[in-house]
Amino acid sequence: MLGSFFDIIKTFTRPDRYILSHFNLLQVKKLRTWDGRTYFAPGISEFYTVVKAPREYDIKNLKHGAVVIDIGACIGAFSVMAATKGATVYAFEPNPKVFSYLKKNVQGLKVHVMELGVSDKPGAKKFHIVNGLGSSFTKKEGELVKVECTNLEEIFQINKIKVVDYLKMDAEGAEYEILLSASKEILKKIKEIGMEYHTISGHNSNELIEFLKAQGFIVKTEKKHNGMGLISARR
Repeated sequence: MLGSFFDIIKTFTRPDRYILSHFNLLQVKKLRTWDGRTYFAPGISEFYTVVKAPREYDIKNLKHGAVVIDIGACIGAFSVMAATKGATVYAFEPNPKVFSYLKKNVQGLKVHVMELGVSDKPGAKKFHIVNGLGSSFTKKEGELVKVECTNLEEIFQINKIKVVDYLKMDAEGAEYEILLSASKEILKKIKEIGMEYHTISGHNSNELIEFLKAQGFIVKTEKKHNGMGLISARR
């Protein structure tokens, strides 16, 4: 995922290394951003999350001391973005090939990392790992592994969370089971949601939009491509 040339230049101090890696002309495992952070990643697709996180998730109004949940944390680009604003972040990433990079990238920040998927209920679940972005519970391709999962209710209970200021989700199709299974009591404790949606068999974005509106959220959407898009929901 190359992304826009302007965004790459704006993000990385060595955009040439990013571009060469994209075209398989150079193997890059770390890149430095203009804000002085160094990100580690297994490949160019994961580095792309550093480019896209500021575009997709609007947290300019996030206050110091806020509580944030990051579902589908990948290498931690969003978690870092939120934590550097003074938030406490609970980051969840089930992909064992990415998790070690997440831990490394958030060192020194108030980010609690958990090698767990998030689903409709706790327990083991089949997970498909593909090269680059897109590893998923819903796709039927790539390496099949079993991962442990939690759900929103358990996240609140175990971590003794009273209110979540921002819930970020990039769950590659699992967003339906995560949200639609959540109780009204849990959803009332969430002030704002920023998420990618993915059209999968039996579900589409309209279902999520109507569900969130029924829970009292004001919802905005942005279509992207291939049945994907962004949902922003605020109370």
